[in-house]
Amino acid sequence: MATRPMQSEVDHAFKRFQAWRVQIGSSEIAGGKLTESDTRSKLIDPIFKKILGWGENDIRREEPVASGYVDYIFGSDFPYFHVEAKRSTPRFQMAAKSRARILQIDGPHLLRSSNKILREGIQQAARYAFDLGTDFTVLTNGPQFIVFKTRISGKSWKSGKAVVWHDFDDIEADFPRFYDALARENVRSGSLHQLFQDVDSVTRSFYLPLARVRNPDAELVRNKYWGKISKYFGPLLDDRPENNEIQDEILRHCYVSTPISDQADKEIDSLLRDGMPPFLTDSKFVDIKRAQSRGTAFDYAFESDIKGSKPATYLLTGGVGSGKTTFLKRFATISQPTLLKHYCVWIHVDFLPLGKVSVDEATSHLEEYTYAEIRRQLNENYKDLVPIDGEKLRELFSLQIAEYRKTRLFGIVEGSEKWNEYVNEIVDGLFQNDYAFVEAILRQARTRGRRPVLILDNTDQLGEAFQGAVFLFAQRMAKDLSAFTVVALREEKYFAAYRRGIFDAYGERRFHIGSPQLSEVIATRLERGLSKYMNAAGGEEDARIIEEHARVERLIKCFIRSATSKNQNIVRMLACVANSDIRHALGFFREFVSSGNTDLEKIIRTIDEHGNYVVPFHEFAKSAMLGSRRYFRSDKSHIVNLFSASAAPQASHLTACRILARLSSARGAASQHGEGFVDTTRLLAEFRRSFGSADDFLEKGKELLSRDLLESEPPRSEDIDHSDAIRISAGGAYYWQFLARSFAYLDLVFIDTPIADEETASNLAQMADAHDLTTRFKRVRLFLDYLNNQELAEIKEVSRRGGDYSTSLIVEIKAQIEKEILVICGKTGALDNQ
Repeated sequence: MATRPMQSEVDHAFKRFQAWRVQIGSSEIAGGKLTESDTRSKLIDPIFKKILGWGENDIRREEPVASGYVDYIFGSDFPYFHVEAKRSTPRFQMAAKSRARILQIDGPHLLRSSNKILREGIQQAARYAFDLGTDFTVLTNGPQFIVFKTRISGKSWKSGKAVVWHDFDDIEADFPRFYDALARENVRSGSLHQLFQDVDSVTRSFYLPLARVRNPDAELVRNKYWGKISKYFGPLLDDRPENNEIQDEILRHCYVSTPISDQADKEIDSLLRDGMPPFLTDSKFVDIKRAQSRGTAFDYAFESDIKGSKPATYLLTGGVGSGKTTFLKRFATISQPTLLKHYCVWIHVDFLPLGKVSVDEATSHLEEYTYAEIRRQLNENYKDLVPIDGEKLRELFSLQIAEYRKTRLFGIVEGSEKWNEYVNEIVDGLFQNDYAFVEAILRQARTRGRRPVLILDNTDQLGEAFQGAVFLFAQRMAKDLSAFTVVALREEKYFAAYRRGIFDAYGERRFHIGSPQLSEVIATRLERGLSKYMNAAGGEEDARIIEEHARVERLIKCFIRSATSKNQNIVRMLACVANSDIRHALGFFREFVSSGNTDLEKIIRTIDEHGNYVVPFHEFAKSAMLGSRRYFRSDKSHIVNLFSASAAPQASHLTACRILARLSSARGAASQHGEGFVDTTRLLAEFRRSFGSADDFLEKGKELLSRDLLESEPPRSEDIDHSDAIRISAGGAYYWQFLARSFAYLDLVFIDTPIADEETASNLAQMADAHDLTTRFKRVRLFLDYLNNQELAEIKEVSRRGGDYSTSLIVEIKAQIEKEILVICGKTGALDNQ
């Protein structure tokens, strides 16, 4: 049966409007019988409540203000706009014969109109706006609506424009725009800001310093040493999962068992999840305490349960980047390959390839995806179990064929042509069915003494609903397939699900794995690459080549010292910007090693002269942020520019910092979504109270999500408004606490920040190529002064509104930069002209 397409809300509202017009008629209006009170109750109230969807709890009436009483204020959580109501007659006499939709406020149709009621109504409504702090005002007499903006940055409200609907016929003719502008849900989403964006809002001109320098996209040649060593170090630092040979080498020679420790301050460290949280201890988790050679708690439990044929469902938790997947792969290939070969059919199902799909879609395809993946791996890795011809297939499905003797095959002579035809159809149907095929193969494996082990990895990537479905599915597979199931997930997702009772009685054994020490990971990879490089050079007799190899050796050992014990700032930056994602951190470090901005000759000269060298943080940050580019560009870098403005109307340079500061204040706080999460609706409401619209929050928040400075629930949400809650990540906390206050960071990102003041942009561009510290101090201060002026103007407006974002951020950033400049001058002897 065909289903009727659903009508849009505007279609339903339009029908309500037409029916209401018929109901009220026009005799009372035309006859001038309605008082102002009648106009409100019979015309204005129904339009807003019945047609535009505003509830009684959204409306405040007769609110006192300094200059009188305002008729209506709309918005329970935030005053979106107010309404000044007049009686329906006499009409507002506007001279716009063409019934133009857009009229100049300070023009002949409105403020310069000969109609006194119209002029005074507009002026009265505007006065109330200043008392109330509303950005938008509606003047209406029922049939006529005049909507205008009373706050325009840098201009008088009188210089703006109004959007006008001249009567009910005009509203009906242009109902979609009327509804889009004033309907409750649309207004709450910023529709009035959108309406005036192209009407009378001021579009600021921005000037990009980068566009004012010569050859802004210039790239430097990769340093010459990288060409000689990339063959040995590149694959180890790229860490491509599809490169099986390198992955095997990493598992065998570069596995790090040292747990993370003091890679950042204690607050950020808690976000990196270095140890087992108390709630896991309370839930009877066992710390794996992974080791290079001896077995772990996981090893002993697994071997006991497998050999004892015990039914088992394991939980394996760990933080982002803790290496859950790596641990399981190493367990299978390095730690216990013999056990798995003789006793197991090991299938590792990773849910990451599902990608960014809806929870409903993922849940409905959960079994289909899982059984298809199990079948694929059986065909690739367990060919001895997979039938190679039709006869073997009949043997595989012999139990099912026996069952069909009672139904479809009943009464048919076995071995007859009809028998064979029916059996072939049955076998083909079972063969095409992934579940039937997998179940038969694994049943056959059990008869040979091999236990199915099903690893369900990255189960928390699509939110709690999907995660709950995975847990139930894992239990069902353990029962139906007599399988041994291991579910891997992030620890905070376990906590959120546990509070909802999803884990009640789930999992006989529970394990936690801590993140590896990133500095040890880097050191191990570099030492492995150096060993391969030096072995390849073995037997060389040319003195120049021998010396070159010796220089490379000194260089790599310098990098190891600088990125491990000798410079915690570098370690912190790598760990936090990458959110403990080892692959991301290694790629970041590779950018430094290969960058044309890294002066390797200077490093080697210093080592030769003084016997040692530790790479300073500012040198590392510059090379890692720029790669081989001469100038910073956020879209080409691992690093985000916090101070670039979004494309939203009246966007601010400070929005990213405000978001991070707000969420930083919530770290450690419990919520229904997990520690540190704040409901998205609450955040958007706070931002609207301060700035009138949340568009800038949504735009900038989307960028921060995509660059992993924020985490969402459900995980991997592409947009803020598609999330239930968000929190700051370890990377976001590091940006706010360290990078945003770092001279090295500000001295790079200013060039890629669009500036609203042309003179400032020009001055910054003129200083962009300077290398002396005195000029660099000057340009960073100029950049901060510009940001400070922008912030002061914004805070003034927020304070007037009584919004939440009234605290200065730039003041504390400037104070920290001045302290850092003093330290730099003390260490280098540089002159500071200030």
